[in-house]
Amino acid sequence: MKKTATNIYLKLMATILTIVPLAANSSEYSVGFGPITLGDLSITSSCEQQVCQYKSRAKGSFLFIDADVEEQGVYKVESDQIVPVYTSYEEEIGSNHRSYSYDFRTMEMKNRLKNTQESMEEAAYPFTLLLQQVTLDIQNNNLKRQYTYLLKQKIKPVDLGYYETKTTEDGIRHYITVAKKKSDLEFVLLQQGDQVKLEKLYYGNFWLTQKRP
Repeated sequence: MKKTATNIYLKLMATILTIVPLAANSSEYSVGFGPITLGDLSITSSCEQQVCQYKSRAKGSFLFIDADVEEQGVYKVESDQIVPVYTSYEEEIGSNHRSYSYDFRTMEMKNRLKNTQESMEEAAYPFTLLLQQVTLDIQNNNLKRQYTYLLKQKIKPVDLGYYETKTTEDGIRHYITVAKKKSDLEFVLLQQGDQVKLEKLYYGNFWLTQKRP
């Protein structure tokens, strides 16, 4: 039982930073599974002219297993396009440790623990930066049906399925669903003026919600 729960937790915490978009300045989220709150996610970013730095960190625990997942890097914004420059990804979940770096100038990705390196076959974004691109596309009314993202050391396409908007008192809510094998991935983004932020995320019993000030 403990091993099964551990495997679920490892999978959930490992995906937290790869499915959350960046926010301007900072955002705080609670992360959970069913009725259980697993931990917190903090996201910060700052830009000087067109060059931006960002850092995302998720921390939590479940069945005495601690998790610490961090992604940080540099990107540029050119003509409403996110251009990745460098990204570092590190996760420590229980006794499992992974560490990767991605240099988009040379198109090289490295497994820092195994000290191995390989070339990226095509241009792709870490999912964090990809969803920042999605928010920009929403702002510009230019949402695409397919995107390409980089997860660990694999490049994968992602197809947006269901999409609709609803005008509410808080602003315009954008509902996006990505079909997955086991369960759909559902995003709720809130647009207030020109600003778009992730508000909620659902993946089966896994959930993420933005903390209110």
